[in-house]
Amino acid sequence: MLVPSTSQGLHSSTFVQPPLDSSLSFPALFDWQAEHSSNHPLFVFEDAPGLERTILWAEAVQGIHRATQFVRKAVGKSIESSIIEGKPPVIAVLATSDTISFFSFVIGVIRMGWTVFPISPRNSPLAVAALLSQTKATHLFVSIESIIQTLADAALKQADTGSCLKTYRMPVFEDLFPTEGYDPSFEPVPLVEVDEAACPIILHSSGTTAFPKPIYFTYKTLVRNASFPCFGEIDYAGNVFACHAIPMFHSMSMLLITFPVSTGLLVATFKPHSPAVVPNTVNAFESAMVARCDYIFVSPAFAESWSRDSGYVDALAKTKGLIYGGGPLSKAVGDYLVSNGVNVQMIYALTQAVTVNVFPKVPLGMDWEYFRLSPIREAHFKLYGNNEYELVILATEHFRPNVINAVVNGQEAFATGDIVSPHPTKEGYWKVIGRTDDQIMHSTGEKTNPGPLEAMLNQDAIVQGAMMFGRSRFHCGILVQPKEPFAFDPVDTKKVIEFRNLIWPTIEKMNAYAPTYSRIFK
Repeated sequence: MLVPSTSQGLHSSTFVQPPLDSSLSFPALFDWQAEHSSNHPLFVFEDAPGLERTILWAEAVQGIHRATQFVRKAVGKSIESSIIEGKPPVIAVLATSDTISFFSFVIGVIRMGWTVFPISPRNSPLAVAALLSQTKATHLFVSIESIIQTLADAALKQADTGSCLKTYRMPVFEDLFPTEGYDPSFEPVPLVEVDEAACPIILHSSGTTAFPKPIYFTYKTLVRNASFPCFGEIDYAGNVFACHAIPMFHSMSMLLITFPVSTGLLVATFKPHSPAVVPNTVNAFESAMVARCDYIFVSPAFAESWSRDSGYVDALAKTKGLIYGGGPLSKAVGDYLVSNGVNVQMIYALTQAVTVNVFPKVPLGMDWEYFRLSPIREAHFKLYGNNEYELVILATEHFRPNVINAVVNGQEAFATGDIVSPHPTKEGYWKVIGRTDDQIMHSTGEKTNPGPLEAMLNQDAIVQGAMMFGRSRFHCGILVQPKEPFAFDPVDTKKVIEFRNLIWPTIEKMNAYAPTYSRIFK
């Protein structure tokens, strides 16, 4: 594999870039940092007005070890009977826990050689049930919120594994960090030796079917994704990344899980609390400012909201960068932010192929919507017509996508389904302009697959045809063509309301089937 040179922590007295040559497993990197970067900060949050708390690597890794202890104690001897065909148990998570507790839990499970599977609580019960069944989940950890408990109960009733799948309480911050600071009397939990080809974490994607699909990561993939920013142009050690608006069950959280251990960046979060603080455009921004963040990492919906407040825009212009990912950002919004001094940066990453693009040291300015492939990624651009191409990520000796769905000249690959077009003058720069499968990418980072939902509405007796829309928007809309006997002039508002009421029972059936971000509202 390609091994990066030492590019992180060059000017830091507290952070040391770890070995990224696969001599250490991914969970071993965390124990290594507890020893070699013990006094370097990992997390920072506002503990009280005007009072900041920083969690150093030495303390953070003790929290991870306590997560290991917590899970072992919770599942007890049931873990022995849950090993299926020699494969490790799958610890599913349905939770909206705070970032630090969720982070610690994920690494705590991984270091036991088990598989952790965070599931988005935005899914419907049927989708959660399908994911639990497909992955043969053996244990389910659930946070305390009543809405999450209800979702878990409904999903278990429909899952094939429901009769034997037990639920457990998700740990809270106080379980993992009972005292503040490093505890010299704490007894570390020995690390389990792992096979780099085994699967430590499963994420899920909406894919091209009605339900999300599980995507399996290997230990090798996690190490290589951790090394990814070390091949870039920026030394991130000591830089504060505001991650208040990044849910830990979303694929964007992979950057929070893999990058800090290799780069020394700090993760700024909300104060841990149970129930966890729900991020919104106000508290996420204010908390980022309190943390004196260098970079803010958000979905496009947050950036679009902030662009409407000149005070927010002025503050964003004083940071090193506003990084967005998970979906398209409106060109009008991006152009406006850049014209007012904000360094807008795009992260192009996919659950199936992890991070793809270089993080530029020099701001791209009005070319903010373009990206450049990392030198450690190889790609094929399949002509789609009109100087547009489908981006296909190639499997190489140094990198293998999590999903293989294509072959290019005898080389295995992942066809992303993203349509890109080249920059008119800058060679090697591309921008995403659409999807081959017509999947709708919202400004929140969520994706709607319209086909099954449109098909449901098309079955209504008075509907001739339907088409969903909503790219770069917060939620979906739908265009409906009535059958001839029910046709009317759309200018007639009264007729529009009457027709909408007639088809609304079918819309409600669609909404019951769809995830929350794909539902239709009046």
